[in-house]
Amino acid sequence: MNNKIAITMTATRRLSILRQTLESFYSKLFYQNDSYHYDLIVNIDPAGDDVPSMDIVNHCICTASHIPVTFNCPTTPSFPEAFRWVWKTALSTEADLVFNLEDDWILNRFLFMSDIYAIFDKYPELAILRLSSFPSGLITTKIWNKWTDAYNGSFFPIKDCDRGLLGFAGHPSFIRRSFVELAVECLDPKRNPEKQLKGRNKHLKDYFNTHMFGVYNQPLNMPLIRDIGRKWMINNGFRKVGSKAHFVNWENMNSSSSSGSNSGSGR
Repeated sequence: MNNKIAITMTATRRLSILRQTLESFYSKLFYQNDSYHYDLIVNIDPAGDDVPSMDIVNHCICTASHIPVTFNCPTTPSFPEAFRWVWKTALSTEADLVFNLEDDWILNRFLFMSDIYAIFDKYPELAILRLSSFPSGLITTKIWNKWTDAYNGSFFPIKDCDRGLLGFAGHPSFIRRSFVELAVECLDPKRNPEKQLKGRNKHLKDYFNTHMFGVYNQPLNMPLIRDIGRKWMINNGFRKVGSKAHFVNWENMNSSSSSGSNSGSGR
C-alpha cells in the first residue's frame, strides 16, 4: 500500500462537536510530522446549530494546515447521499486506505499509523479494521451485542459467522480501498448505508466471504473511541426519524422540519 489516507467525514453544523473530534484525531493519530499524506473529504449537511456550513469548512481548513480539505455543502440534508459523496470522492484520490470518520467521536489514546499499516500489510485479506468502542478483555472484545474471536497479536478478528453483519459500521474505521470501490457501485443514496454494506448484499457477498474484518485495540484496555454525539442530540431536541436502525434524517422535536444526520445505526 502507498502512504496516502483519505479521511471521509459526514458532518453537520455542530461546530463544538466537530472541534472536539478534529482536535482529538489530529493530535492523537493524523500527525503533521509523520511520513503519511492525508486528505480530508467532508460533507456538511444543513442541520444542527444555527451556523453557516462554511464555518464548518473553514474550521476544517484551519485546524490542520498539512491536511488538504475537499468539501461539499448541499442545500438539502441526507445522510445516505452525504455518505456516498464522501466515499466516491475518496476514490478520486490515490489513497489505498480510507478512514471513515463521523464528526462526533473522540479518540481516547495515541495511535501510530505505522502500526495500522503493518497490520494491513501483514493481513492482505483484511478489509476493515474498526476502532473499538468497548473495553477489551484478555482474549476477546465486545462488538455491538456480540464478541469477537480471540486476539491474534494484532487485532480482534470478527467471527466468520458475524462478519456479514458486523464487518462494517459507521464507527471510525480503517477501510481498504477495494471495499470502498465495491460499495460505491451499489450504494442506494436513498437508504441508510450501514444497512446496505452487509454480507447479504449480493454485490458484496463474495467480498465478505473472502476477507477478514476486525476490531482494533489491545487486550485489557479501555475503549479507543467515545461517542459524543448522542448527548448533543438529547440536549438539542433531535431524534432519528422513524426506525433508528434505518433512518436517513434527523427530526428536530422543536420544529416541524427534518434535518439530515451524520450518525450511523449505533453498532
